[in-house]
Amino acid sequence: MFDDAEDETFNYAASDQAGPGLQSTPKIPPSFDGRALWFAYEEALDDWIDITTLDAEKIGPSLKNRLTGDAAVYKPLLDRDRLRDPDQGVRYFKETLRPHFVKGNQSVFLWRFFQFLRCYRGQSDLLRWIGRLSVVRKRLQDSWMDLLAVVDENDPQFLQDLQEVNVRRAADQLPQVDPQAAWPDWLDRRQRRHAETFPINDNLFALMFTVQADLSEQQRERLTSHMTLRNITVQQYTFEGIREAFIELFCAPKSSIENPTYRT
Repeated sequence: MFDDAEDETFNYAASDQAGPGLQSTPKIPPSFDGRALWFAYEEALDDWIDITTLDAEKIGPSLKNRLTGDAAVYKPLLDRDRLRDPDQGVRYFKETLRPHFVKGNQSVFLWRFFQFLRCYRGQSDLLRWIGRLSVVRKRLQDSWMDLLAVVDENDPQFLQDLQEVNVRRAADQLPQVDPQAAWPDWLDRRQRRHAETFPINDNLFALMFTVQADLSEQQRERLTSHMTLRNITVQQYTFEGIREAFIELFCAPKSSIENPTYRT
């Protein structure tokens, strides 16, 4: 059931412990040998960046030096000056190497979409399955955002929108908008619009979550009664609401009023 949706971080950790000297420290990034899962490596890399004590301009070169095995052959592709960029060095490192280890963004999204659709609970522990499904959903949403093409300030749509705004402001005798000042706001709105087009909204995800939980008939009746008593109809189901109901009804035992932990 979870063959394609195994914990990627765990898989990378297992690979990372395959030999001596591969563990990361605040000054030494995780290594990558080209055989571990790229997505797990990216996740470990992001976690390391949050705690590293290295100067920003040294992070990119450090990542390059930690490429080993099959991945070391790609070191010459990395530009030294761009790696030392304190703002874009890590992003440049990822964007340069990623195409050599995974397919395009379209394939990644479809792969994660199939993972999500196949993520049925079966006989798994309910609480652990809820956590796994939440991670699968987040990765699916992230891959959807990766489908948004990268643009710069010369993008025709941005220039057209900027011209329309300036025409309206000229008619109202207002000063013109500076392109450099307008660019970050336009880019943020573009990303929000793309996020809103995600094909699985919160209500649909809650309904799919209910189906994939593989509840018994008695459990489904109990859940329906619980939501009805709260005046929550099917059209109003949300993931957080259903998740809280699952934990309250099926995870925490009735005798744990004095104990707030899920595991007793």
